[in-house]
Amino acid sequence: MLGLAGVGLLLGALGIAGVTARTIAERMPEFGVRLALGCEGVDLWRRVVFDQLRIVLAGATLGLGLAGVAGRLLATMLPEAAGFDLAVTAGAIAVLATTASVAAAIPASRVLRLNPLAILRSA
Repeated sequence: MLGLAGVGLLLGALGIAGVTARTIAERMPEFGVRLALGCEGVDLWRRVVFDQLRIVLAGATLGLGLAGVAGRLLATMLPEAAGFDLAVTAGAIAVLATTASVAAAIPASRVLRLNPLAILRSA
């Protein structure tokens, strides 16, 4: 069961990284406009990363509630199973939040190195 949980966590992390990279790539023209209008690159980078983290943490909050319900349901069906382990759940949320922040920081740092005109021309 631990192996299956690890595979699920890995698939979740890969999914978050893929969706985050795709979202940032689609928002490149917006970033070009913001940079062309005078937005500081560091402020834009920070906003991109925090926007992605906010989405992941909203999903983690929803998932935490669902995990509590599923844990209780599993404990009623399997008496030997532990109901809800906060340490394991917090570790999984930390892994997913770290994945999201790294997945957002790498494409966002590419935006800082590009010329706003080059971003707008490619759109």
